[in-house]
Amino acid sequence: MLKNYSKYYTEFERPPFAPTFFPTEEEFADPIAYVAKIKPEAEKYGVVKVKPPPSFRPPFAIDSEKFGFTPRIQKLNQIDGLTRARLIFDAQLASYWHMQGHRFEVPNIDNKYVNFYDLYKAVMESGGVDTINAQKRWGYITKKIGFKQQRANKIKTLYFRWIDAFQKLFTQDEDDEENTSDGCSSTTSDSEIGQVECGGHIPQPRTKSMAGLRFHTKEKKTRTSDPMDEVVCKKCGKGDDEDYLLLCEDCDYALHTYCCSPALSNVPRCSLFYL
Repeated sequence: MLKNYSKYYTEFERPPFAPTFFPTEEEFADPIAYVAKIKPEAEKYGVVKVKPPPSFRPPFAIDSEKFGFTPRIQKLNQIDGLTRARLIFDAQLASYWHMQGHRFEVPNIDNKYVNFYDLYKAVMESGGVDTINAQKRWGYITKKIGFKQQRANKIKTLYFRWIDAFQKLFTQDEDDEENTSDGCSSTTSDSEIGQVECGGHIPQPRTKSMAGLRFHTKEKKTRTSDPMDEVVCKKCGKGDDEDYLLLCEDCDYALHTYCCSPALSNVPRCSLFYL
């Protein structure tokens, strides 16, 4: 032991234990007054223990024998501002394949589930599936969503098996609405949508409701395939700054952190519920 520190051990004196107070029912009839009464003595220790009489029942006390609540399951991998957009996408994708008569299951590669929303976003942000095929960038996409590049062929197969037909139908619905609003008719056939690169024909639903897709207003001519584009701040009416956009867990209510009252300096790490 260094000599410079030895004195802290040899000359150490244990501080006295903090006292415990046992007020009577009469003394504790007014808890605030009792705390003020023992303040001069309690200040000597910094912390004290007060054990109220057995009859003391504060108005906000909870009956531990009768109180019960249902715990809410919060998945740690879904605590972020884009959770609702991911859930919307997953629900629409699952509904689409359910209407096709196929059982939708999330695949597992190397003991890790494939996040179809992250895969879809990575493909769209990289220029779309045609660009990725032309530039042979499936290895980059595979690495971007957290898998080894050796799994590129598997990821590509999963994309064309589960996402490509859904994405084409989603885009085709927007094209039909744009052409209808301009007084034109669509010339794209169902067979063009139903064919996927892996081969095989997938039957298409007759209406949007069968595919589990939302109806879009005819005035909306901007081509978007990201569910997050439908979420806007209820105060400023803008959907930008997604990293600062807070989404309610129970509804589609959204607010920017700087639009809250008072404004928040950062995104909370807990679940959000707007009243």
